Amino acid sequence: MITRSHGQRNLFETVIGPLEKLVEGLVEPALERLDQLLADERLMEAVAVRMAKRRPRSRTHGRPGTPVEVALRMLVLKRLRGWSFEETEREVRASLVYRQLVRVYFEKVPDAKTLLRLSAVIGSEGVEAIHDRLLQIAREQKLIVGRRARVDTTVVETDIRYPTDSQLLADGVRVLGRALKRIEQATGVVGAKLRDRDARHHPSGVGDCAGGAQPRSGCAAAAGTRVSPAPGDGAQHRARC
Repeated sequence: MITRSHGQRNLFETVIGPLEKLVEGLVEPALERLDQLLADERLMEAVAVRMAKRRPRSRTHGRPGTPVEVALRMLVLKRLRGWSFEETEREVRASLVYRQLVRVYFEKVPDAKTLLRLSAVIGSEGVEAIHDRLLQIAREQKLIVGRRARVDTTVVETDIRYPTDSQLLADGVRVLGRALKRIEQATGVVGAKLRDRDARHHPSGVGDCAGGAQPRSGCAAAAGTRVSPAPGDGAQHRARC
């Protein structure tokens, strides 16, 4: 069942006092502004809508899960600090300030696996809805005009396939083959039927092309290479002395 927040405060607070009093004066100004911003009801509703799509009737049936307010604030804090899910769980558990900020108080802090599932449930659509609401709040408070937005992107290193002559040839054959097939389907077979000589069906063609393009010495270097057709295959580069 989806709940908005922890309704009943922990009995432990009645002994030592409210958590708000314990962290008074310890909260950073930036976190205080974030606390006020995340209290917006429409922000929580955007998260609640995404969480409600996990199961039918999940708004009213089942055991109470992680409150919407806690899920939103913990995921925002994770992104703000650049923590992993495990680090987010550990830091919130160890800090009274963060417990107050994410509204978990003295209740059990959601573990890393729960945070990972909640992040997947909210997904890109939920993040977009949150961003839209934040922009609307910024316009209402006249912090931005709304005509421009600055986007900060992160470049992630990854392996790439460096292009070679043989790979470019194979890509060209595939593109031409698809184009000719579409033409044949649109106009019908005229003359000889199109035969697929894709390098995936005839791997020796492009392979010989790559091998023939290697640097050579002697008469091959003087004569260079020339293209000659091979029976049953595509174009092949062959060194002739």
